[in-house]
Amino acid sequence: TLFKEMSTNGVVPDVITYNAAISACEKGGQWQQALTLLNEMSTNGVVPNVITYSAAIEALPISEIDTARTVCAQAMHEGHFQIWNDRGEVDLHLGNTDSSGGCSAAVARVLLYLTLHEYVEETRAIADLTVITGQGRGSRERGALAVLPTSTRSFLQRELKPGLTITEVVPRNPGRFVLMAESIRAWVAAT
Repeated sequence: TLFKEMSTNGVVPDVITYNAAISACEKGGQWQQALTLLNEMSTNGVVPNVITYSAAIEALPISEIDTARTVCAQAMHEGHFQIWNDRGEVDLHLGNTDSSGGCSAAVARVLLYLTLHEYVEETRAIADLTVITGQGRGSRERGALAVLPTSTRSFLQRELKPGLTITEVVPRNPGRFVLMAESIRAWVAAT
């Protein structure tokens, strides 16, 4: 309704307007509308940014993870969510290239799912995969739990079927873990 009213009054929505609308759709549980707005952007000549894609991915429920994977792949194709560091590790701190922080838990889940499907599609060779989430120090400073380290482990071990085995690198470093090649192979075979 707001977009129609803007159009009636000659106001053209920009990327910030779309980002706010897609984020509002996420908060209102209207993921289909969020995707409609994302698609409408290109029709109207508005270029999505990392915030746009993050909001769209966050709007999608876990039951739509394959749709989220498609959205994430498009974002990566456009240069967003470049998560591979120079040591061949998945560094979720690098996930949000247009801002100062790492990616959200929802985006991290989809980035990991996308990476695992690269093994299924044989576009990436199976090997041990180190994942860096960070220790969540910023979360603790705000009085919250270390969300990203906890949520990524939970997704990989419990939400994915079958779950993957996580090997901790250093017990005192919750911000880094390894998915062993054998575990990835078993997941790929079952998938």
